[in-house]
Amino acid sequence: MDIVIIGAGRVGRPLADAIQAAGHRVKLWGRAETAAGEHHQLDSADLAFLAVPDQDVATLAGQVMAPPRSGLVHCSGQLANSQIASGAAMFHPLMSFRGDEKAVIFRDCPIGISGPEDTRTILRNLAEELGARAFMLDDEHTSSYHLAAMFASVFPYIMLLQAKELAQQSGLGPDEAGTVFGPIFRRAADHLEAVDPQKGLTGPVSRGDEQTVRRHLEALAGDHDLAELYRALTRISMRYADLDTGTRESLEAALQEGLPPAVR
Repeated sequence: MDIVIIGAGRVGRPLADAIQAAGHRVKLWGRAETAAGEHHQLDSADLAFLAVPDQDVATLAGQVMAPPRSGLVHCSGQLANSQIASGAAMFHPLMSFRGDEKAVIFRDCPIGISGPEDTRTILRNLAEELGARAFMLDDEHTSSYHLAAMFASVFPYIMLLQAKELAQQSGLGPDEAGTVFGPIFRRAADHLEAVDPQKGLTGPVSRGDEQTVRRHLEALAGDHDLAELYRALTRISMRYADLDTGTRESLEAALQEGLPPAVR
């Protein structure tokens, strides 16, 4: 196929390398080609990918005068196709990119696909050629999908950064903290893929250990935001834990300690 990728950034460059390695003819257009208006006429291409920041996707799509033969495709995980253009499709690699990755980054990479049936079939086949794992999405609920991706990728990263900071208070160095907590983080990810995540739930909530919860909150007494985050995550953990009524009440009482009466 003849494929144009508009956007030579974090996603566009690796995607272009991977598609070319799969045997297709690829043109990668950056800012210069976009500014020159080359993306206005795409009817000589089979597919065109808009691998640009979310806020630019609809604008660029609206400037296309002659669309590609098999579909105009965006790489945003949160924008509905109807927000882009009539007949648009989505091809969203569920992966974080720096922009310098090789084609192998797509090996076993989950890729969310939505759009018209004919385009979905072409994109599914393309994903298979890249060695990726395609899954179909409901175009009307992409915001929920993108939010799920945030919880799976961005927030755990923030959690690990916070874990490193807390660990340093106990005497671990910055590099040592990353080494120490890496294996247990990977273990949690393995549980998510291999078994029912609820069966992998550990920690004081799963044991109904309100004394440990109290000690954790005492340690966080000087950081209001982090203490509130701990309370919120603990309450959410209680949704998934197999606890009797009395244990739930004891844990909730522990979470309430230290709070002003007005917010209890």
